[in-house]
Amino acid sequence: MMVKKKSYSEEKLNEMIVWLNNHANELPKEMQINKFAFTPDLKLTVESCIMQAKQCLGN
Repeated sequence: MMVKKKSYSEEKLNEMIVWLNNHANELPKEMQINKFAFTPDLKLTVESCIMQAKQCLGN
């Protein structure tokens, strides 16, 4: 039996983007994500993740 992966709608993606844009100034400049992952520029990381989410929408 094939299990269908959950996806997100364009509406949900746009809601997330609006929320992130409204709270961008509240994000820290950098973030230790876990023991092994660190991002020195969280704003750039979020922007990159948004671009990737837009490209993968519907996949």
